[in-house]
Amino acid sequence: MLVACCAALLALTATAAASEIDGSVTFQVDAAHDGLVTGDSLKPPLKRLWTRDLGDYTEYSVIAGGRVFAFGPAQNHSILYALDERTGTTLWSRDLAGWSLTAPAYDRGKLFTVTDMGIVEAFAADTGAPLWSRQLTGNSSVSAPPTAANGVLYIGGANTGGTLFALDEADGSDKWSQPVENGSASSPAVDGSNVFVSYVGPQVYSFDAASGAPAWHFSGCCEGGGGWAPAIYRGRVYTRDSVYGNHVLDAATGRDLGSFDATEPPAFSGSTGLFLSGSTLRARDIDSGSTLWSFTGDGQLDTAAIAINGTAYIGSSGGNLYGIDIASGKVVWSDALGTGVNGDNEHQFVFHALSAGDGILTAPVGSTIVAYSGTEGGGPTPAPAPAPAPAPAGQPSPAPAAGSTNAAATWRAALKRDARRVARAARRFVSGGNAKPLKRAVATMRTHLTRLSSALARSESKLRAAIAVERRALRVIARNTSSQRHPRRIARAVATLTRAVRRSA
Repeated sequence: MLVACCAALLALTATAAASEIDGSVTFQVDAAHDGLVTGDSLKPPLKRLWTRDLGDYTEYSVIAGGRVFAFGPAQNHSILYALDERTGTTLWSRDLAGWSLTAPAYDRGKLFTVTDMGIVEAFAADTGAPLWSRQLTGNSSVSAPPTAANGVLYIGGANTGGTLFALDEADGSDKWSQPVENGSASSPAVDGSNVFVSYVGPQVYSFDAASGAPAWHFSGCCEGGGGWAPAIYRGRVYTRDSVYGNHVLDAATGRDLGSFDATEPPAFSGSTGLFLSGSTLRARDIDSGSTLWSFTGDGQLDTAAIAINGTAYIGSSGGNLYGIDIASGKVVWSDALGTGVNGDNEHQFVFHALSAGDGILTAPVGSTIVAYSGTEGGGPTPAPAPAPAPAPAGQPSPAPAAGSTNAAATWRAALKRDARRVARAARRFVSGGNAKPLKRAVATMRTHLTRLSSALARSESKLRAAIAVERRALRVIARNTSSQRHPRRIARAVATLTRAVRRSA
């Protein structure tokens, strides 16, 4: 009994150590993916500090050591940028050895990147000096964000099967690797003593973080391609599966403790969990499961929440960013951006997310990063649009009526950017054969078409007809991309798509 109690205490301590970090070092803030930033000075109201356009849809940012790290595009590879936190100017940049579907990971003064073909590179965070580079063995596809913690870099890869890799951060050498079921798109989560990954089925694994020894395997009814990043908080694993259901598992044993409702990664603060399901954010007591409050904002919330100093931040595809008091559910700050905040879609290899640390918050907005500071820093910003107060617990606030002019205008602008992105990715695919950026661009545009369609009134028949043409063109592109044939058909479909978007705009 005493041994069990000590082990539980050590597990909780390790989890707290992984979570309590002033900075965002990987997807959903930290190695535990719990969305919690502690020890930071950021408090609302916030002011816009700077905006930086990197030329393509931005993923999450890494914020550490006085810098913001993010990726931008080149002709046939990604570029790693180090930006000054206070100005957004480039301090240094480095060309990667290929395309990366995710942003980097940070640990102990080093940055780690991985291309979609499994080339891993390490850079000094302060100067950008290359430290080492290597090709993952036996795997040709990496579509999930890497995680770095305690001197070890964890990467999930997939080819005919799946593998979880653990590399030494010092030189990139193998520490251990383990096979997993399919192994695509789940960013490893680390609680200090164990590392966790979660795939379709659900198929959830726990391994000893140092040795790679299997701890437990939760096997659901099925298996398949794709996965989601698990979140670790207070000895529990929160794992999502949009088809076979979400589960809360005991981190020590893998025992099923129940379920939760969320379509995006959850975030946590104290005893409160923040869960976005559809377009409604709900705060729940993580022990009792009771709903504390709910919030829908403009009806188009689409990012995972993150928690800082008792405030939850969340963005919407309608172009609004909100700060919500976690204790009461009241809106304490908001900003109208005019362009939608990029939402997350892990299953389609899209890892957009808010990030925070070092007294700033960043949001991915189209091809730009928008940075905010607290009230003691930063320049002026337009007055935020008034945000509706949250509804009482269990009663979501109403979404805007279908056919909203502002909503339609927002999505029309997004579709213009989407079409350019599809065309650019299609040219790269035809010339170089890399299908991942094109598949991701098509998936993003499909999502935006669905949202625009739902925002239209029935009377807008011409726009609905244009949407139907765009969807058919995307199907042609997707079909010929998967078969890696008929570049002329792809080119014709891109031309059709471009014309339809121009008509709909």
